[in-house]
Amino acid sequence: MKYHIGTREAAAMAALVLVAAFGTSVIFALSNPAEVREVRMHVKVANYTGFNLDTDALYFGAIAPTGSGSRDIVLVNEEPRDKLVRVVMYGSLAPWVQPADNNIILPGNSNMSLNFAVHIPQDAEPGEYEGTIRLVFTPA
Repeated sequence: MKYHIGTREAAAMAALVLVAAFGTSVIFALSNPAEVREVRMHVKVANYTGFNLDTDALYFGAIAPTGSGSRDIVLVNEEPRDKLVRVVMYGSLAPWVQPADNNIILPGNSNMSLNFAVHIPQDAEPGEYEGTIRLVFTPA
């Protein structure tokens, strides 16, 4: 006996396959969630040099136009699996800041120092500039 699949049955089977595939991808995505950490950053553009050693943000202090500074943050992975760390920055300070590296593989059970350098443009107006560093940790 031959069994023929009609249009409705074929459409139902295709929908079932799509739902199963989508469900699997959702389960995979939920089992590998991204961990996101944000760090505020701040610099004061002024005609003098100053320091701010507070630890609640990445403070570059006071820097004159054409000047530069740098600060480090420590990335920590307390899990046995390696993690991929992606750096994203935004805010008025972001265009002036460069991380030493991006898309970093952070080995399991380790920590690593990551340097951020700020370069103040010559035409920067005096004032306070802020931004945010977003660190996205995902399984490597």
